[in-house]
Amino acid sequence: MTPSDEILSRYARVERATDALGRVIGVKKLRPIDQAKAIDFAGTGPDSFMASLYLAAMAVCEIDGDPIPSAKSSEELATIVNILDEEGLSAIREGLSRFQPKTPEEVVAKAGE
Repeated sequence: MTPSDEILSRYARVERATDALGRVIGVKKLRPIDQAKAIDFAGTGPDSFMASLYLAAMAVCEIDGDPIPSAKSSEELATIVNILDEEGLSAIREGLSRFQPKTPEEVVAKAGE
């Protein structure tokens, strides 16, 4: 696998988490350009609450197996946030956390299971 293939594959991986309503929310790691779009759509700084909502919603690629296309406007992203509501946003956090690198302690603990 080439370095470029490795980069592309990290953005193709989908993680799924079930929200409190039973919906399965699929998320993908956001490319830097998608992060920038979400912040731009929020119309605020990158550290604002609205930007955090939009960044989370931009990562959603499916709900209950139904594909969710990448938002093309602030209005589309706001619609995704409203569909997700608090339950879906919690599931997104869970799914996105799986993209974080593991600590050495977590790797050792997992190997011992």
